[in-house]
Amino acid sequence: MLQPEEVAQDAAIFRPDGFIHFPRTDGDDSYGPPNTALPAANEAEVNYYHVFKREEKRHDTWRATLGEQLAQHFKLPQLSPSKAKWKLYDFPEGYQFTEQRKGPRHNPRTDPYLFGSQAHRFRSTKEACEHLIWLLLDPTMDRANCHCKYCDKTPRPATTPSGKRKADLMNPSTAAVAGRRGRKAKDGIDLPNKTSITVRAVEMRRLMPGVGIASVPQRDQEVMHEYERGEQERFRLGEVVWCELDEPIVDPVDPERKILSWPAVVQDPSIDFTLALTNGDDGDKNASLRAVSAPSQPEESLPVLGGSVGQKISYQINFLGTMEKAKVPASSLTPYLAGFIPSRLTECDMGTPADHPWVYEPDTWPTINLARQPHLPTPAFVTALVPFGYAITTAAVLRSLYSLSDAFSAAPTAEGMLRDMEASDAGGDSQGVPQGPRFYQGLYFGTERIWVGDVVRLKLSANDVQKLQRELNSALVADKLPGAPDPKAIVLDEDGSYVLQLSQIYEDPRAPKVQRVAGEMYEILSTTKLKQLQDAMAASKEEVLANEALDEAMRQEEAKLLEARMPRPSILSGRPGFPPMPPLPPGFVMVSLSERLQSRIPRETTLSIGHVAGRLYPSLGMHSDGPRVKEQMELRPRDRKEAADEDTQNELRARLSLAGLLSGCVKAMRGSVQTYNRTLSLKGALTLARENVQKSLSGEPDDSDDEANASRTSSPAKTPAKKARKSIEAAAAAVATVAPAGVGAVNDAGTEATTQAASSQATLAAQPVESMGAASQAESDEPPLPPDWEARQSRNLGSTYYVHKPTRKTQWDRPTA
Repeated sequence: MLQPEEVAQDAAIFRPDGFIHFPRTDGDDSYGPPNTALPAANEAEVNYYHVFKREEKRHDTWRATLGEQLAQHFKLPQLSPSKAKWKLYDFPEGYQFTEQRKGPRHNPRTDPYLFGSQAHRFRSTKEACEHLIWLLLDPTMDRANCHCKYCDKTPRPATTPSGKRKADLMNPSTAAVAGRRGRKAKDGIDLPNKTSITVRAVEMRRLMPGVGIASVPQRDQEVMHEYERGEQERFRLGEVVWCELDEPIVDPVDPERKILSWPAVVQDPSIDFTLALTNGDDGDKNASLRAVSAPSQPEESLPVLGGSVGQKISYQINFLGTMEKAKVPASSLTPYLAGFIPSRLTECDMGTPADHPWVYEPDTWPTINLARQPHLPTPAFVTALVPFGYAITTAAVLRSLYSLSDAFSAAPTAEGMLRDMEASDAGGDSQGVPQGPRFYQGLYFGTERIWVGDVVRLKLSANDVQKLQRELNSALVADKLPGAPDPKAIVLDEDGSYVLQLSQIYEDPRAPKVQRVAGEMYEILSTTKLKQLQDAMAASKEEVLANEALDEAMRQEEAKLLEARMPRPSILSGRPGFPPMPPLPPGFVMVSLSERLQSRIPRETTLSIGHVAGRLYPSLGMHSDGPRVKEQMELRPRDRKEAADEDTQNELRARLSLAGLLSGCVKAMRGSVQTYNRTLSLKGALTLARENVQKSLSGEPDDSDDEANASRTSSPAKTPAKKARKSIEAAAAAVATVAPAGVGAVNDAGTEATTQAASSQATLAAQPVESMGAASQAESDEPPLPPDWEARQSRNLGSTYYVHKPTRKTQWDRPTA
């Protein structure tokens, strides 16, 4: 096997012009597609393989994607020495890139396949990439050295003819490396695992969040209180929620079109007292709510002769995208991810730019009268529609942003604390104090506020669940006493719903700018499923006790291990420093994954911050949701990539997910861009949303959409969806540091942030000017464009494309008269 560095420096493989050539191949024409004959013209149903030619777009797209993946694997720059993106010159000799077309002739299903290898056909670039890496690294062509899923014979979870998964038959030593590419078990000991999901031992001295410091008052006020079953979860300062309007805003042309709710920013929670007159005999039959301002003690009802005092939580909110404020009861608010945009509103006419002058003035905000103040006119539907879209767009951008808050150090000395608080800065340590992690007590995540101690939903792909399963079994191997029998491997449900009780949010100086979360992980199960698991474990225990091949002591020891690892429901009553979790709806329980280990040393799970989906809202669940959860699991996308990034407008799936009963991939925060603080996140989202609304209102096409349309017709560029996603993230990251005079500020940004904002704003303002200049230069030696055509500079590809403004048609070729 060659070293990766040796291959990366081979100019015959990674050529300076950006093309990648393969010095060898295992391709065999006899392993080509089975049927390439075109069907007869009169056949209504087709089933054949179309072999792509090198000049076809999909052939080019796969080669470009594989080139990018190979360059990343061999740690090459994104661009070749000639400033071109890496791309396969062609597939290895003997390989054929095809597309299976099956189904109705005029609308068949299409699936790509790469044929040629004796191992298998490859269904995706990810599957093919590992095999192509082996072709570049192994001159001996020994298939045992290939780590692709078809050549690598490492055991993987699968279903056996008897209906049991192979992982059920494995011991922990085998399951700890099952499915891991290139990793082999050595004498039952697992190799070091460097994944984004790990199971680690808990420091015994860490009993509560914020060791050595007092918890911040805001966290105590918002977290440290108990909930009754079914009680609505409380909202927190700075969160974006849906606020139900007292009166809907109705389209006079079509009464079915209504704006029923509006996104709002929570400004201040409060308690409302109400006096109810009674006969004095019944007393207060309803338990009082705990006061937000006094989390550790319930607020007692005041004694009233012949009556009672009730308490209701209300919130001071700011309607997002406006300057309007209101005080509303808690019953009017719902989590943002639980709400939906009425589909009929997307069909409405937004009016003309003259109807919405505030859109074009940065320091001006619309006045709608959403709270229905008597001295203001009734809101008009056309006037409210554009601000509503502005608020929705702002929340959509905000959903991808996050910021950390309330940093602290767990170091025992003042020197260590000082160094840890500078943990994100590289450099030597003149004092000799070792650099430790920087911890945080809070997190503004998308539209939500999360604190250490909260139980959060997780978005885990099937691959993530397999990694977690390997980590748990590795912990079993590490804890096994010498000479003790191997316990059964832990097998996790890939479709299960997993949550995490946060014990840490931190940055590790060894991986700067990478934020992680840690805590105890739980799986949420229906009581029916839990009973099935317990019955299966009990049956295994009976089989062990009846096994005459083992002596009595061995049978008792094995039965004791099975009994100890039997899944049992956990009740989060709240350990020191942690709040109790709102109880799940009847019929559902939580099972701790750490307790299933029965480890001598307490264990916790660490994940990247991108695995967090958002807050948990158990009050949205119902007792009758058991069959619904099972049904929705069966409807979950089978494709791993789609399942890991699923979102939906289905009300049932959204509700089950937010309640923690369904996988957190549904209705999850994206959390892809970190910002300085919540103030800049919100102001940056407002700025970017205003720009988008301006383009939509004036009919100006979005540059990324134009480029994507042009790419579909005549350019072999990257996938439009992928390009658009990168453009959105880049724009969000840039605009998140812009601090215009805006709405809903939570904290002051500070002098340094203001300086950065001014610089970023100047840079953003210069970009359109540079693009216009580049387009003009490109046209200097060309005849004038036909009427209504405009040249624009591509921000991603660095070339010029052309837009027909009346029809919004785009193309890369220069139009002629």
